[in-house]
Amino acid sequence: MSLRESRDVLAAAPHLLGFTPQNSLVLLLVSGAALVATLRVDVPELAARHDLTGDEVSTVIARAQRYVEPVADVDRIFVIAYGAPAPGERMAYAELIEDLSVTLALDSVEVAEAWYVGAGRWRHYVCPKRDCCPVTGRPVAELATAEANVEFTVRGSAPANGLWDGSTHTDWPDRSRVRCIADEFARGQRSRLTIKTLLRRWNGLLETQSTEALDELRRDPEFTGSIVGSLRRLQARNFILALGGDALALEQVPLERGDLGYRPASDESVAIDHEPMVSRTLSFVTGTLHCQPNWPRLDRLWEVAFGLLPATEGEDRSALLVLMAWMEWARGRSSAAAALLASSGGRDIGDQLAEMVHTKVRDGVLANWTHDPGRAWRVGPASEAA
Repeated sequence: MSLRESRDVLAAAPHLLGFTPQNSLVLLLVSGAALVATLRVDVPELAARHDLTGDEVSTVIARAQRYVEPVADVDRIFVIAYGAPAPGERMAYAELIEDLSVTLALDSVEVAEAWYVGAGRWRHYVCPKRDCCPVTGRPVAELATAEANVEFTVRGSAPANGLWDGSTHTDWPDRSRVRCIADEFARGQRSRLTIKTLLRRWNGLLETQSTEALDELRRDPEFTGSIVGSLRRLQARNFILALGGDALALEQVPLERGDLGYRPASDESVAIDHEPMVSRTLSFVTGTLHCQPNWPRLDRLWEVAFGLLPATEGEDRSALLVLMAWMEWARGRSSAAAALLASSGGRDIGDQLAEMVHTKVRDGVLANWTHDPGRAWRVGPASEAA
């Protein structure tokens, strides 16, 4: 897909982010002819004013730099500012855009074009063509017919109106039975499943299409209860992420008491056997492992997790939302991760993965693979910038 026209860039941005942004600075990073990353930075709401204070400008630019600097070989950036006021003679965030352009130019990165979107209208900050943009801008509604929007839509992309907070209103068949089984596992009234057994069950779900996996879960409350109950074992939940991303293979999971063929030399040897798996999982979930995440599998994990949410509640729902928040962060979508974290309650119950994701999002730190176009997650078709 080529993003050669303003309409295409503006239409593509919500698809690339997964939602329509508000009070945001969106940066589309270009290397050569390839769009390599789409980043979003919060900006303060303007209300009755047209620009930020000097301190606010410095804060936004510093955060944008933290996101841009790790991405290799960026030579141009397209910038879109989203705010509340409509375009006019005085353009909202104009000083911010000007200072950002100067700052990036010092790093040999050009702001190729910049637009403002507000009150249902859009306009260039500096229009490259005579009489192109009316003072009051053009209707955002006309972007629906842009080539980029049509292509993303045909491929199934549908940006949300705002960030999803994990809420769902879908029913789950025989939910009371599923809840009873999950609680029995949590209270120790059922035999504790080994890590290998749990991961084997999750792996089976990820080896098939998500619709088939969810059909199996809906048919079998006993199986679903064990899956939901496993989420309360937070270390096992983290192993599910590593398994989903192919950072951990099922064959690498050691046997333990309860597994067929288990023959430990001593209890100490069990901990030693698990150490490589724990270490590799930790490197993966912190985003420091140099690997190529298996995005199709992780996307299936997301779809299964999303479909499974109505069967969860309490601690297992919190653990599942934190798992999904991590996946959004791993995709490079920190805003979406923050929204899920806020509704998960994971930090309130001492979920270390929730605390880690919160810290990464707060500090503007992304997983190492997000800075590499060859390893980063992509939504929809690959894009090229003119």
